[in-house]
Amino acid sequence: MSVVADPPWALPGWPSRAQAWIEAQVDGAVGDAEEVKIRPWSAVLRQPTGTGDVYFKANLPALANEPGLTRLLHRISPGHVLDVMADDPAEGWMLQPERFQNSHQLQQPPPVNSDSGMTRIIGVAVPPALGSENMLHVRYTKPPEDRPICG
Repeated sequence: MSVVADPPWALPGWPSRAQAWIEAQVDGAVGDAEEVKIRPWSAVLRQPTGTGDVYFKANLPALANEPGLTRLLHRISPGHVLDVMADDPAEGWMLQPERFQNSHQLQQPPPVNSDSGMTRIIGVAVPPALGSENMLHVRYTKPPEDRPICG
């Protein structure tokens, strides 16, 4: 695994490029986006608008598939996962609303069954009726003992 010395959000000019993209996607942006969380692998900004906040997320190229995965999870369980309002796959950027538009869209999570193993993804039960074309294939490789996942 390679480590990015300077993530895109640490480079000169990135904040203004991100702000311009956000404003092109959102009607009624109020002021500049504010940093919410900056990590080595992603950056999250909150953009106030006249109708509520939206969240901008930038990922490293290795994680640029997040908008597609988020859209799939939203299709599978729209009451548990917010949809993506806009994305730029080349940049690894996406926008999401702050919250569900009304409380009827939010559903209680299904009960956790400790026997369900990999049949659950991020707390969302995957209905079998979706068919194989919508299934996620996850490959897990155990790291060598001398290379812990964290720390």
